[in-house]
Formats: sequence, structure tokens, C-alpha cells
Amino acid sequence: MTELFVSILNMSIAGVILFGIVMLLRRALGRMLPAVYQYLLWLPFLFRLLVPYSLPSVFSVFNLFHQKMARPGGALLSVVYLDADLVPQPLAPDTSSTMTGVLLRAGCSLWLAGVAVLVLLFAVQYLRLAAALRTARPLPPAALVPCFTQAGLHRPVAVVYTRAVSGPMVFGLLRPKVLLPVILEGQEAQRRYILLHELVHVRRRDYLILQVSNLALALHWFNPVVWLARDRMAQDIERACDETVLAIVGSAEQLDYAQALVDWAGRHRFGLAAYAAFGERDVTARVRRILAWKRLPRWAGALLSAAVVAVFLCTATNPVIADNTYLPVSSPFVSEAQKERFRQTAYRLQQALEAGDVPLLTEQASMDGDYFEPLYAGLSDLEMQVEDMRLFFNSEQSAELYLNVAVADGAGLYEPGQGTLVAHMSQTGYREQPLVDCLMTRQKYEGIRLADTDSEAARLALRLCANLEQPDFVADSLSPVTVARVCMASAIEDKGESGPFSPKRMEELAREYFSLEGFSCRDPAVYDAASGTYFYTEASASAMRVTELEDTGGGEMRVVVECYDDPLCLYPLRRMECRLQRAG
Repeated sequence: MTELFVSILNMSIAGVILFGIVMLLRRALGRMLPAVYQYLLWLPFLFRLLVPYSLPSVFSVFNLFHQKMARPGGALLSVVYLDADLVPQPLAPDTSSTMTGVLLRAGCSLWLAGVAVLVLLFAVQYLRLAAALRTARPLPPAALVPCFTQAGLHRPVAVVYTRAVSGPMVFGLLRPKVLLPVILEGQEAQRRYILLHELVHVRRRDYLILQVSNLALALHWFNPVVWLARDRMAQDIERACDETVLAIVGSAEQLDYAQALVDWAGRHRFGLAAYAAFGERDVTARVRRILAWKRLPRWAGALLSAAVVAVFLCTATNPVIADNTYLPVSSPFVSEAQKERFRQTAYRLQQALEAGDVPLLTEQASMDGDYFEPLYAGLSDLEMQVEDMRLFFNSEQSAELYLNVAVADGAGLYEPGQGTLVAHMSQTGYREQPLVDCLMTRQKYEGIRLADTDSEAARLALRLCANLEQPDFVADSLSPVTVARVCMASAIEDKGESGPFSPKRMEELAREYFSLEGFSCRDPAVYDAASGTYFYTEASASAMRVTELEDTGGGEMRVVVECYDDPLCLYPLRRMECRLQRAG
């Protein structure tokens, strides 16, 4: 639950920034910006408060903070990459006594209590009003058809007289009702304006937006900016509705509409929840805007609509992380039990590294301890202190652990000094505890994650590494068998082709991938003399990883591939560097 709490904190941070942007835009444009567009500016704010995920965009305003975001666990404004449930405590899997852990749990408990209180208050208020409406008296739908038509509604809406409210409002979620106080009976002129106002709320689903704002308020009750923003947004909703009604009735009825608003000012007392109501909010300012209202030209409306879309694009999207930076993704859809398994594995790995405990390290990496203990024997000389850890739950099956370490003696594997190790953990079906299937320096790990893509150059380099016996080579010294296997694998995986491959097609592929003219391969390993066709068999190889992928310019790619045979990826068995030139 603390992950959710920290996610809410991060969403609140983003909300505060967006609140400042919205208020600056309102201040800069003033009365030139119609209320409907002021209202629309609040939608990205609500989006950020309620949705932890978003697409990255070069237009995102959060790119201004990208320096702080370009590191795992940094001050991110989205929880996509952040899981702060990890509390650093060397050599101890129990974080209950750490100050950070205590503060996180205390803050989470207080936050949950506040959410529960607000949700309960909203629910009680809603249910009490729903119960009071059982005695409400509905108006005949036939008498309301002209109002429905003017408001642009294509289906009837229930309109009732009730003593449960002192002023007009829209109530409900799936089937909204317009509630009118009984004192409105017989006041046909004012009732028309009030009905139009409330029906416009229904048409635009304002009542739902306000309930969403109540949900945001319940989740972010600790943030005073959210309380202020919810109130400002509700004011803008009412002003936008006023302008829509004025567009319906025309400028000739501005004074009458303003008078109706004044007559119903301050009649509502709804407590904490927000509802779409005729005369509840900011009546003086609304009357001024009504009297100064003018119909907006179409071209201006189109221009302002484009501007609002641009603002949404800039504020509701995530930053584009700096080039050559890999950030893990922390998923919210991982069970608490699985998170605890990853956490326990993380602490056992920490203990093994700090103690140079080879058997414990082997236990985390493989179920075959007898085989791998001799491989990791050199790590018994390791002298390392883990300063803090950051754990990211990618999915139910995998997680990434970033360990900031101080290395005194790296046992010939790690450089002395400060650094970051990354452990990739995966949950198999063979044992309850996850396996650490990769442990290497952050620079190499992130290079692998960034380079291991669908790049044609990366795939070709991997195939070369799988089929070559010697790491040093030039294209025209490759054996025909190697060329044939790589060409067939490339045609199958990159081009979607399937065997058999004719000699002519093999010649074309060799020319495309290796710039070899007149290629021919008659080796029995890949050639069937009877039919004159080629076949492809997957080459057996150790785990291969592209550790570097660099565009050196001029259509040339530099690719480094390393092969590993141990689960922790400590010692590469082979390392191949090749330069691939794009054909043509």
C-alpha cells in the first residue's frame, strides 16, 4: 500500500505544477478567454491527479525537469518508473525498524484514514439526498420538451420538485435528475432559465466531472492546492454553463438571466461534495461576465480549441527521458505476495554481496549450486558496502534492483569506488523465490537494455556471434556456412520468409547482408544436394547480449556482443565487436 501512497504523492506534485500553469494562463488571458476554455484547462489537472501513467512527448512541460528524471528513483512526476516501497537497510530484510519505513507507513495510514473519512462523508451525503428524493414530485416530460430541445438534449431527463434542496441542481451518476425546490412552482420565467442551465450541465456531463473532482479531492485531501483547484474548477464549470445558456437565449435576455441568477444566489448548502448547481458559486463575478458576454466568432473558437489541445499535450504527457538513459518501469499490477518475494530476494542478494558469501550468492542465481560455486569462488574476496537499493517491479514475473555500492575490493570484477550494480530478477515456475538472472554494472546493464532492440544491425550481430568460431573477422573471410546461416536467419526473422531457399535467393541475401558477389554454398550442413534447396537449423549458443550499439555515421553501425554462460552474467565467455555497413 505504501507504493500507492508514494504514487499519490508524485501525482500531487505534478498537480501542483499544473495548477500553477493553469492559473498563469488564466491570469495572462483574463477576460479574453471564455469560461468554457478556462474549464477545459482543468482537465489535464484532473488527469494528472487520477492517472499515474501517460505517454511520453517532446512537448511535455515536464521535460524542463528531465535532468532530475534521468536516473532510476529520481524525482519523477509520474509513478511509471518509481516504486518507493524499498527502504534501504543493509544486511536486514526487515524494514520495520528503519525511520524511513516507519514514516512511510505512518504517512500511508494517515492518508488512508483521510480518504476513508472523505469517501464516507461523500457517500452519506449522496445516500441521504437519494433517500429524500423518494417523495419528490416529477414534472410532466411533455411540458419540458421545449427546454430539452433548446438545451440540445436528445433524450428526456427526469425533472422533479423536492423539499430536500434549497436551490436547483443536478443529482445522480448514471441517470441524472434535475432537482428543483418547491418554491419554484409557479415561477415560469425563472424556471425556464434555471432548467436550461441545469440541462446544459446534463448535456455536457458536468455532473460527472464534478464527481470525478470529488474523487480527486478524496485521494489528495492532504494537498491544499487540490481543494483550491476543485473550487476554481467548479466556478469555471458554472461560468461556462452560463455562457452556453446565453448563446441559446441570445443577448436580448442577458439581464433577465442575470436577475434569475441573483435571485437564487447563495441558496445551496451541499457540504464538502461538489454538484452542478444554478446559483451556488461566485455569483457576483458570474453576473459581471453575463452582462459583458458577447458571442465568440467561430474562427476564435477554433483557435482557442487548438490552444487547449496544445496545453493538454504539454501537461498531460510525460517527459522524454534523455538519450542513452534506460529507466525501469514499476507496474502497479503486481500482487503484494510477489512483491514481498522480490524484496526478500533483494535483501538476500545484498547480504551475499556484502559478506562475499559465495554459497548464498549461488543460491540466488541458480538451483545448481555445485556447478556454479566454483565459477563465483573469486567473489569471496569481494569487499563491498550496499548504500541503498531501489526496486522496480516490472511485472509479476520480473523485477530490477538498483544497488548503489561502495567497492573497496572488487575481486577483479568491479572497479573500486562508488558505483551502481543492477540485478535483474525473474520468477520461474521451479521454485518459490525469484532467481537473480543478471548482475552487472549499471552502465553495461543499461547499454544492454537500450541496445537489445529490434534493430536489424543488432539482430545481424547476434546471428554472427552465434555462428562464428573466432571473434576476429572481416566479411570476405567468413565461411560459406556462416554466411548461409546468417542470411537464412535474417530472411526468416526480418523479412518473414520461409525455407526452402533457392541458390539464387541465397546469392541475393549474401549480396544484401555481406556485399558478397556470386555467393555459393555447397556445404552439407546447410545444403541438400538432392533437392537443391537450403534449410535452416538454429545454432546452439550461450546467452548473447548486445552490450553496445553505436551509430558511427556514414551508414555504419558498431555493435558489441557478449556471450555469457553463468546466470549472474559476471564473466563474458566471448566478446565480439563488429562494424556493419548499410548496403547501398
